[in-house]
Amino acid sequence: MFFDKTNLKFIEDLKQRGLDIVCVSVTETIGHCYAKLGNMMFVNSKEQFIGVLGSPSLHEKIIDLTKQALESNKSISYENTPKDKNSAHGISSYELQPFYFEKNYDSLSKLLTKPYSLLIFGSGAHVSSLINMANLMGWKTAVIDLKIRKEYVRQADELIKLEKLEDILSYDLSSCNASVILSHSPKTDDTYLEALLKSNVEYIGILGNKKNMQKKREQFNLQDDKRFFAPVGFDIGGGITHQSIALSICSQREARKMGKSNNLAVLILAAGTSSRLGESKQLVKFQNKTLIQNSIKKALDVNSNVTVVLGANKDLISKEIINYPISIVINNEYPKGIGSSISYGISSLLSLIKH
Repeated sequence: MFFDKTNLKFIEDLKQRGLDIVCVSVTETIGHCYAKLGNMMFVNSKEQFIGVLGSPSLHEKIIDLTKQALESNKSISYENTPKDKNSAHGISSYELQPFYFEKNYDSLSKLLTKPYSLLIFGSGAHVSSLINMANLMGWKTAVIDLKIRKEYVRQADELIKLEKLEDILSYDLSSCNASVILSHSPKTDDTYLEALLKSNVEYIGILGNKKNMQKKREQFNLQDDKRFFAPVGFDIGGGITHQSIALSICSQREARKMGKSNNLAVLILAAGTSSRLGESKQLVKFQNKTLIQNSIKKALDVNSNVTVVLGANKDLISKEIINYPISIVINNEYPKGIGSSISYGISSLLSLIKH
């Protein structure tokens, strides 16, 4: 569990002001609850707080309990049960631990872990929304570039200026959890990517179109690299703006961080022999493209996770679709019928989802 950097700032401010504090932790949830296991809220001795764990009535109860905890110098456990059994809300349990300025906050530091960190390559105007969104999430943000444009990245926690591009290859990136390359320069992108692939950064994203990103996967042999996300971000639809790009990147990163993934996918079954037509149906031209190309384009407009199952005429068809950012599955048992293609396709999708 990573810490929210705004919580750390709140606690540092309390130390400067000499105030006592209560840490409220979610210890258990049963059923649907607003707060999740491990979530925290901090309340100082003036009843100022940071963090929200639920409804207004729960909030008021927690504030009241923090006063009791500070007065008694004892931890308090509390279970919140919904008053209305038909509300569909679950049961949540909390522990309230008091810490005192005079005692140097005892073991409070043991509860504090480092915040999640995002490294952004590039400092143009398009980066500002991503920094603001990441800050809102409580992540630590750092920007690295050859030329730092401070007017666009002043909200970042750290600015790193490279003297020359090759310096990044010897830079220690181990403190970063995630990275996004937004430099808009193919040569620069490649050097940044080379450095990141040598590191233990768990999420590597690059902004770009699907065709170029597919080439990037092939260039660096990243077809099976689970850290690599290109084009970066969830496909959330709508117009492409720097704000929507920032939202899609942070959504994908948060889902990945919390063990979630974009489990939507499109499966195109194209393994048949087209025996009634007398020629490969997949290669019939329609509006200057083959039917299989048209199908893939429509599918990619809906979702970025597209898998095509091929069988008959697989070599000819593969040549028509090799440049699309898709997964291709070969069904050598296509004479058995469409059921075999469904089986191969679903097995492939399940394998992708597990990762």
